[in-house]
Amino acid sequence: MASKMLETWQQWIEAAREDLRLASTLLEEQHDFYPPICFNSQQAVEKALKAFLYFHHVDEEFRGHHLDVLLGRCKKIDPLFDGLREPITILDQYYVPTRYPDALAGMTASGVYHEEEAREAVEYAEKVLEFVMERIKG
Repeated sequence: MASKMLETWQQWIEAAREDLRLASTLLEEQHDFYPPICFNSQQAVEKALKAFLYFHHVDEEFRGHHLDVLLGRCKKIDPLFDGLREPITILDQYYVPTRYPDALAGMTASGVYHEEEAREAVEYAEKVLEFVMERIKG
């Protein structure tokens, strides 16, 4: 198989698509995996926002995971990103509590995150990824 070199932003957008594909597959096939669906949706959006920043040659590495911080950086380039505030705020909440058993005092993630949150997370991730792709191709 021929190897093709991808630019950094392309690597990040491909990783975002993979995370979204995983979240979608879990949602459709493993109906009780809601915390990982929420987490992978958050990851898809984090990587999509980083892809946008790399596409615009922002000269720094993005090691943080806070979607609101990444959104703020994207808005400096394209103010239309402000329209993503709601999905970003929701998805930003899924980074830690969906993965760590002690993140939710006295509860587990599976007791908190259900089908409604998982479906919303996937829908929001799809919306953000589509928005980012329009800005990159556009």
